Amino acid sequence: MITTVQATPNDRREKSDRRQRNDRRKHGDRRKTADILNHKAVIMLVDDSPINLIIGKNVLSEHYSVATVPSAEKMFGRLKTKSPDMILLDIDMPGMSGYEAIILLKSKPETKDIPVIFLSARSEAVDELKGLCLGAIDYIIKPYHPSILLKRIEIRLRG
Repeated sequence: MITTVQATPNDRREKSDRRQRNDRRKHGDRRKTADILNHKAVIMLVDDSPINLIIGKNVLSEHYSVATVPSAEKMFGRLKTKSPDMILLDIDMPGMSGYEAIILLKSKPETKDIPVIFLSARSEAVDELKGLCLGAIDYIIKPYHPSILLKRIEIRLRG
């Protein structure tokens, strides 16, 4: 004769508590508030090329909330109402370049702490060095591989 034992509410609660403790041990409590609340980090993608904005949004939108902006000037307008978790910034744009934009970003108290990654077709070491010296946390050459871009963003946001 086979007898079945049903789990009581206390048994289920204890099992759930054990599972949560194991998850905390395994993953640590260093998860960002955004992860805990299932809230997507906001990435502002600034590029004068509509194609680059579409491709970038397609790559990023599964993991992040993406705001696309077609110029550095418009980025500053958006920053008055929205503070992103990170800015992905092209260098060669009409009007204000990405280099000029990061200098202005880093000079303002309200935007100086927003991490910036340059996404640029410029592939010379001198361009990358200039971007990093101006305050960018990373420099990615276009065309980029989507999984590399996503991993670099993830690492920098965890930072």
